Amino acid sequence: GLTASGGGRGCLTGGMAGRAAVDAGAFSRDRTAAAGRNDNCLPVTSVPKVAAAVCRLGSVSNDAPKVLLVGDSFADMYHGVFTRLSEQFGRETWFMRESHAAVRTAVADVVRTGVVADVVLAFSWRRALEGGIPELKGPERAESGSAWARSSGYDPADLFGDRTQRFRDDFGGAVEELVSLGARVFVVDAPPYYSVPVPLKLAIIARRGGDPERLRSSRTDHDRLLLDAHAVFEPYERVGTIRVIRPVDLLCDEAGSCRTCTKEHSYYADEAHLSEE
Repeated sequence: GLTASGGGRGCLTGGMAGRAAVDAGAFSRDRTAAAGRNDNCLPVTSVPKVAAAVCRLGSVSNDAPKVLLVGDSFADMYHGVFTRLSEQFGRETWFMRESHAAVRTAVADVVRTGVVADVVLAFSWRRALEGGIPELKGPERAESGSAWARSSGYDPADLFGDRTQRFRDDFGGAVEELVSLGARVFVVDAPPYYSVPVPLKLAIIARRGGDPERLRSSRTDHDRLLLDAHAVFEPYERVGTIRVIRPVDLLCDEAGSCRTCTKEHSYYADEAHLSEE
């Protein structure tokens, strides 16, 4: 009971950050859960029924071609960024809300209406390598398996076979379909992954009097971890079918050392997701 009580309090108070120094507490406050960012998602009105699965990021609403953000939690973490970009450039930006469900058909239907010009794909590519991209699998796979499997976006057959090939098929099929419909496709690569929650580790380092900016990773390790995913992107990127946006280009220096923070703020919300900072 005592252990559960202490653990519950730690969860509710974000690790009881008040016990730490001010600089350590600042790192803790950068832990913004992706699920909590859905407050930026506003209803989309006066659009075709096929757009019922999307919401609008920010207040900009006009007749210009839209930007559509599609993905899992690795798209959720960019809500704030896309909201600010939308306001800065006057581009209405939508987000495909359905998570862990086969949304490829819905995305294609929205693009087919002609109101969307740019599609941005942001997924956990590490997860994709392990089992394909359930959200982007083709209709023939999306309709296989049980009703429960279809509703969750997963096919029991995904447990078997060449999973990298499934990823290649899901990604390539979706990209080729979107391009054939006239959309420009952008892919956001994942940031470097850490084995521990970065804000927590930074807070511990700061509390012990160390230099948080020394917590870094290697771009070489990142590229090695996502080697197979990058191999899938490469042929499409080479011929200009997609454009890949790489967070490592901002986080890593010329020597390949990737930083995690400024002196006061964490660039991460956990092990893998970036913070608003």
